[in-house]
Amino acid sequence: MKYRHGSTFEEICMTRHPVITVLAIVALNIIPIYSQVVASEKVQVRPLSVRDHEPISADASAADLEKSGYELRAAKAYFDAQDCYEAAIRKNPDSAELYNKLGITDLMAARLEGARQNFDRAVKLNPRYAEAYNNLGVVEYVQKRYGKATKDYDKAIRFDPNDASYFS
Repeated sequence: MKYRHGSTFEEICMTRHPVITVLAIVALNIIPIYSQVVASEKVQVRPLSVRDHEPISADASAADLEKSGYELRAAKAYFDAQDCYEAAIRKNPDSAELYNKLGITDLMAARLEGARQNFDRAVKLNPRYAEAYNNLGVVEYVQKRYGKATKDYDKAIRFDPNDASYFS
């Protein structure tokens, strides 16, 4: 493109305004570098580790495994918590509480079918286990089975009418 005085834009920049040209070139080269630095500071990228805890001891008691499972679930290490609860269940297979806690772990990890199976096992081991019925109702509700959810919530209330959380 020619301007009134016959010069092109590049000629004007290079001959009449070299300082502006140098600043423009420097600025255009710095902007992509700056944006990469800013982006990398905002996002920490690292692969997720599969295991973040110490291996389970073969001689750990069911209570120790249950405690480790609770701590790992609280830290959102659901697969590790599942390992601990399953190991505790192998040591104490008749514990409705352990199946309920394993079901909660499955529920928090969005493994709904596993959660349902564990809550079912908990209520089979202890047919008056209100918390397991409530949790089973949660699974039913999430899967939009509202009638079944209501029945499970009603059982939870019937077996433990003093727990206000079952009423919500």
